[in-house]
Amino acid sequence: HTGDGELVASDGTDQLRTIDRNGTVTTDYTSVTIKGQPLEGLNELECGPKSIWANVYGTDWIVEINPDTGEVTSAVDATKVVPENERGKSDRVLNGIAEVPGSANTFILTGKQWPTMYRVRFGGDGGAESGDTAQAASGKSGTESTTGASGTSGKTSGTEGHTGTTGS
Repeated sequence: HTGDGELVASDGTDQLRTIDRNGTVTTDYTSVTIKGQPLEGLNELECGPKSIWANVYGTDWIVEINPDTGEVTSAVDATKVVPENERGKSDRVLNGIAEVPGSANTFILTGKQWPTMYRVRFGGDGGAESGDTAQAASGKSGTESTTGASGTSGKTSGTEGHTGTTGS
């Protein structure tokens, strides 16, 4: 949802649709671009007060989008979060992002048929930094793991894996 209660939806293309509060009428379209080129494959969306986050389906990339212009303002490579045994499987891809309420720039990442959800933080000052990389740092016992996101300035934020049910 946007700050004024409208819904933002993706259909797998480069277009984001803004839908009225009743969920019946498309009120606006926004073309998402990266360096002036359309970015297709927009999938799971997370709307924040100043940006929209989206995973790019079929890749390990998450992008931050300016909702007013559609321009990608930063991109995060989540390759190291994707479990090695899940990489390259078309039915088990990164496919979920949700902001953790009340936390600065912290998100839960998950994927299709993944048994684990990962808590990650991008950047350190309210947004991801261009070229952030979510990286696996070390493991814990059981099905939990520790990951971190390090930005171009070298900031690192610890994160955890949580076992849970993930949907498609």
